[in-house]
Amino acid sequence: MDRLKRELKRIQTNITYRQRNKGWQYIISYKPNLIWKQKTKQGFKTKKEAQKEAQRALTELNNQAIILPYNLNGVKLSDVFREVQERQVEYNTTLSYKKAAKKFLEIFDLELTNIQPRDIQRCVDRMLNHGLVCSSVKTYLGKLKTVFTYAVKNKLLIINPCDAVVLPKRTYKPKKKVIERDELRELLEYFKRERLEYALFFLLATTGLRIGEAIGLTWLDIDFIHGSLNVNKQWKRARDGKEGFGVTKSLNSNRLIPLPIETLKVLECFRNIKSGERVFNISVSRASRLNLKLKRFGCSFHSFRHTYGSNLIANGLDFKTVATLMGHSVQMTMNIYSHFTDEMYEKAKEKINNIF
Repeated sequence: MDRLKRELKRIQTNITYRQRNKGWQYIISYKPNLIWKQKTKQGFKTKKEAQKEAQRALTELNNQAIILPYNLNGVKLSDVFREVQERQVEYNTTLSYKKAAKKFLEIFDLELTNIQPRDIQRCVDRMLNHGLVCSSVKTYLGKLKTVFTYAVKNKLLIINPCDAVVLPKRTYKPKKKVIERDELRELLEYFKRERLEYALFFLLATTGLRIGEAIGLTWLDIDFIHGSLNVNKQWKRARDGKEGFGVTKSLNSNRLIPLPIETLKVLECFRNIKSGERVFNISVSRASRLNLKLKRFGCSFHSFRHTYGSNLIANGLDFKTVATLMGHSVQMTMNIYSHFTDEMYEKAKEKINNIF
């Protein structure tokens, strides 16, 4: 009985009454899924009779919704896609759903109940045949799977058709870019005349900050006396396209990071030539353009972060400490940062020779 009550609450309804043709009429507006529908009846002598009959009709509709939850003619994939997209808060997440939708245009306007795994498989195979890398296809498929999962949870479907879609097995683990010591020195030297780029890249390389965290820093977040950095927010673009301060990526992302002496010196020099509340008073768009500059050197903003984590591990810091400094969970840190760089390999080789 309790389960039945919970199911009944899922159906949104609204009942109105009005006089029509010397009698009373009820209008039930109900939403068994994503589409509002109406059920009307007229010819009642009194409003009380109309109310009684409306309640009986509403009970019948609720029972039908429980017994036949998959009778959803007219509900298309595009309807569910848009609803899931509208629930997203982050601007970039909204964009990612829009991109994913374009990759499944063949099935986008099909009714949910008519979409079969083979239809999705054809879209996936087409992307792969056109040269799209497997990781990108997996990302797009993941968005579609989330949409279908939402449909299943809301009783629009019985099963998720994406579960039967097959992606080719990856025969290798992609190697994330780690900037070696000499490469980092050359890169920073190249940007030394560009004060903002130099200070930003130096900070990213020696703190492992995400770019949103870096451009969201204020001078009050930096303790020049004790040599530490308080990460408590980020600069981001909201769903409406406007930029401003926002919460960090996760609860773990709020953290205190020690600042090397050289980093403090670079920031101190930068503070003497720049003013304002934020350390790097740049937009998300400008940050993206700076990232394109880095790609000419075969790296990106995230390469600095990955290099930072790798260097900490290579120099003997335990995974729990590294996870805290990176704003990750311990398991994620172990999965991402416990790999070999050329420098780490040479150190291991030297130690092994000494042991044996």
